[in-house]
Amino acid sequence: MRGGCGMTDTVGREMNPKILVVDDDDNTREIIRDIIELIQPDADVRTAASNREAFQCLEEFLPDLITTDIVRAGGDGYEFLTELRSRVKTRPIPVVAIRTKS
Repeated sequence: MRGGCGMTDTVGREMNPKILVVDDDDNTREIIRDIIELIQPDADVRTAASNREAFQCLEEFLPDLITTDIVRAGGDGYEFLTELRSRVKTRPIPVVAIRTKS
């Protein structure tokens, strides 16, 4: 990990952060992924283009952080957040909600 705040497990070993990026726009999704990987090269970044894809991903991948576009096709970001918070397993995951303009 580069300098700054690193994540550690209970024994003090550094952990690779897990991040899920949800956005219907291919370019925006890849830009966000690239920025995260530039800042945190060892991050495990997964992407989803819709609410359906995001929840399928969450069945096998429990991220440390989720970024989601609020206004998008393939399911509204507010609907995604509501469903995310209704599930015990995903409720505690921090979310960064973004809004991009085309």
